Amino acid sequence: MNNATTTKVFCDDCGAECKPEGCTTGYGTGPDGKRRCFDCCAKWEADQMRDAGTAALYLVDDTNGRPDKLTDWPGRLVFPVRWFGIGNHNFGGRRVDVRFTGPAGKAWHGRMVGTNTQVCRCRRSKSA
Repeated sequence: MNNATTTKVFCDDCGAECKPEGCTTGYGTGPDGKRRCFDCCAKWEADQMRDAGTAALYLVDDTNGRPDKLTDWPGRLVFPVRWFGIGNHNFGGRRVDVRFTGPAGKAWHGRMVGTNTQVCRCRRSKSA
């Protein structure tokens, strides 16, 4: 038996046991080396968004293929899309621009380039 499957991991922020979900470990490791449960990962990401004004989120489509929401990787941090535009990009082929309300009620915008990705580069709007 693999030692990794028998070792319990606890969140460095809240102390909760990180339980695997599906094919995941049940935790994320930040650049500071701390292991965080998915709920604490979402809190950490929201804090980073507030402080830095940038984020890489995942753009999720609705059942009709229209941009619907932005999430963090485990899907705990969710921001509904208020507006979207789809156009062309000279290198990536397809470009999707979105606007959403981020942490602390600030206006944000994001851009996803390409057809085989969900990664959306986001920034807090200057007017926010």
